[in-house]
Amino acid sequence: MASNKQLSWLEDQIESWIEDGLVSEEQARAIRQRYSKEDSSTLNLSYILLGSLATLLVGSGIVLIFAYQWEKLSDLAKGALSILPTLLGLAFFLYVYFSRRNALVWRESASGFLMLMFAASMALWGQTFGMLQESQQFWLTWILLSVPLLFILNSSLSALLFALGIIAGVLQSSEAYPAYFALLFLAFVAHFVINLRKNAHHTRINLLAWALVIVFTIVWSVNMQALAGPMNLLGYTACLGLFYLLGHSHLLSKRQQIYPWQLYSILCSFFLLIFLSVDGDLAAIKMEMVEEALRTATMELIFWLLFMAAWLIWGFRYLWRSTSASLLDYFFMIFPILLFAHLQIHQLDNELWIVVSGSLIGLMGGAVYLKKGIEEESLFFINVGMLIILIILSIRFFNTDWSNLWKGIIFVLLGLVFLGLNVYLARRDAARAE
Repeated sequence: MASNKQLSWLEDQIESWIEDGLVSEEQARAIRQRYSKEDSSTLNLSYILLGSLATLLVGSGIVLIFAYQWEKLSDLAKGALSILPTLLGLAFFLYVYFSRRNALVWRESASGFLMLMFAASMALWGQTFGMLQESQQFWLTWILLSVPLLFILNSSLSALLFALGIIAGVLQSSEAYPAYFALLFLAFVAHFVINLRKNAHHTRINLLAWALVIVFTIVWSVNMQALAGPMNLLGYTACLGLFYLLGHSHLLSKRQQIYPWQLYSILCSFFLLIFLSVDGDLAAIKMEMVEEALRTATMELIFWLLFMAAWLIWGFRYLWRSTSASLLDYFFMIFPILLFAHLQIHQLDNELWIVVSGSLIGLMGGAVYLKKGIEEESLFFINVGMLIILIILSIRFFNTDWSNLWKGIIFVLLGLVFLGLNVYLARRDAARAE
């Protein structure tokens, strides 16, 4: 296995090879994966799944054994048995740390097992002594105890369990608790960045990347809905642009592109564009709302507004300096601005203007996707763009008073145009491949 110094030298060489045109991005990624510190041969998902299943079964079995005679025991015995799962998990964890920490399956199993034993001990202790009865307190305590497990053995299984705990805690929280879970989410982000910097195997990176955006969506929605109201959706569209730009840039790592983030942003923007074209019940952003938010949550709202401003400034500066920025990149950047303008039109209380505004934004997004697909000869982007346009036109089309004959003719013509474009690009790709 290559040392850190050797990997650093190799990375510098690969960058120069790419600049000189000696290797492509795909070849460079294959070279990096081959000499990664985490041997891809050890990352067998079947082993990890079996280890995770074994961990879950053993942990559940221990809890069931204790529960069988639980009511017949004294409080002292219950207290002693409550901490026994954690002691067993800790003993296994220490054994792996000192003897087996170079084996991926052992690291993942030991960390995941200890996390489950934390939960078992907490549940047993709480049932005996009446503590941690509220679910939000239970999840918060469990996650706090589990933070070190994300880093000691670099366990992504623990990170995924950690993410599930954040989701469960946020969805069952009230008062200030969602903000605590939002802060603990930063530990998951740190785990992800560490593995990205270490050039971890792409399967690990993809799993963590998907978990990150899913948890972020839930944490953002719960925390920002009460604080920002309609501006919650505005900020979320800005975050989609952030993920899209980071997903195909080298800002986080020179070795890995986060394709799940691009796909996540594309899927969410797809549904948002359709939503804007059909929904007429969005609340307008009025100054009274902003003033009320400033009175009730001054620091939080100021932080949110500063985040938005910093994001827009950074995003536009990044795109202006980039030589490969596409129109889709710029569309993601102005998406929050378009949405803000659309929400202002809601103040006019004119259904026609609202429908036209939302439809125009949706058609603009579809056209941008279509343009990117044609320029890059990508059937994926072409199909996304065509589907957005087709859905919006269908929605608007069926709201007209035209006869079914003309509607049918126009639909057939549109379908033939889209189908012909797909066939043309597919044949051109096949001809170039030959």
